[in-house]
Amino acid sequence: MVKRISFWTAVVIVVFGMHFFLNASVGKVLKEVKQVRYSKPLVEEEKGEKKVIGNLTFKYTKNDKHPRTIGIEGAIDAAISSIHANKKLLSELFGNELMDEPVSIVLVEDPSKLKDVFGPTLDDGHIEGAYVFEKKSIYIRFPEDDSKLSQYTQTIVHEYTHHLINRALINAGLHFSDLPVWFHEGVAAYVQKKNSGTFSEEIKEMEKVSFKELKTNKQWENYLRAPYDPYLQSNVMAGLLVKNEGPDAVNKIIEGTKKNSFNESFAKTTGKSVASYESETFKILKDFPSMIVKARGKLNFDHNPANALQSALELNDLIPNVDEVIILISEIYAEKGDYENSIAYAEQVAHFFPNSSYYLQLANLYLVIDLDKAVEASKLAVNLANSEDKPFYQKHMNNLNTLHESVHSGNPFKGFMTYLNTENLLTDKNKADLINRILENYPLESNGREALLSFKQNLP
Repeated sequence: MVKRISFWTAVVIVVFGMHFFLNASVGKVLKEVKQVRYSKPLVEEEKGEKKVIGNLTFKYTKNDKHPRTIGIEGAIDAAISSIHANKKLLSELFGNELMDEPVSIVLVEDPSKLKDVFGPTLDDGHIEGAYVFEKKSIYIRFPEDDSKLSQYTQTIVHEYTHHLINRALINAGLHFSDLPVWFHEGVAAYVQKKNSGTFSEEIKEMEKVSFKELKTNKQWENYLRAPYDPYLQSNVMAGLLVKNEGPDAVNKIIEGTKKNSFNESFAKTTGKSVASYESETFKILKDFPSMIVKARGKLNFDHNPANALQSALELNDLIPNVDEVIILISEIYAEKGDYENSIAYAEQVAHFFPNSSYYLQLANLYLVIDLDKAVEASKLAVNLANSEDKPFYQKHMNNLNTLHESVHSGNPFKGFMTYLNTENLLTDKNKADLINRILENYPLESNGREALLSFKQNLP
């Protein structure tokens, strides 16, 4: 339920940005969107304070009517960081010159104001953000606290990509409607998802719809409810395009549409029709869950981590940052004894999908190389746990704290021996690697050394 709610929130974000694009381009008003006059401020924040940083103009008010733990500077810094983190990819897609195109980012304090201007929404949801073409402005919900920060930065990236797409269209003398909606949304979602995660369940559960049915805004709206997920399938299509043809294919298709239809430009750029790419995209989406199972089988049943890693990395290249895939990659690296890479992927999992189980897994990996980080990760696992599960994670944290005390009181071998006899969450490989690392770290320590060696020898 939590995942589905989160997903629908993301859906609402883009729909309203897209509504405004269509209205500005062809002069039509969709019944789901209210008529607005672009010559006037849409929200109070546009008349408030301004801060210009490079090509970005932030607009906001200093009136703290709504409780929040993130200040104006924090929100501005997070927005700039999210754009900079994607600058290389965006430059490859659209060219360096567009990166300097000015855009305003309006930080809206009251989320209900976004709904008043851009609503109503699907299923009476709320709006996180929208880009208004005529105003060259992103209107975005102010992140009240850390829990909203990830959604905020993802929305910034998504809507900023819409800004660049539309600047590219203007430079080419084109209009919004010259590109199908799936292309607009697919490219924006592709950039957004390069630094955010996708649940494998979303791929398993989605029902596909032909891209011929996703050309216009009205068509797009028809498939916004489950079991359809036009954002996901368009994201995968755009990712496949970039993977096969290179990132400059996006701009080439836009430029080619000056003299040809979109479909003709797509075919000339790629050497394949949109229908051919659709078939390949649908095959990936259909086969992806079983491909994960096969990759895991290479690790657990074939005991071939090298082949398993190759398969898992190829999956991550097809659809980046799917939870089951990056978890599997982390596990494979751990099995190979490469804890640096294992931890790097485990950190991604915890960042993209912050929950107790992933932070517990991260703590177990940290334990091999950094006890202090393992303790911190276990604390985060406890903080994120619900009331029913909290005792389980609390017990693990207590065991790590006891180990930490033993190490710092001069009894490292005794502390680790107690921990290994208490905890049952580590694999035998993890235990053996941990013991090897402990013995290396304390070459002069003798008290308890034989017990650790004996424990290791008795592992299966």
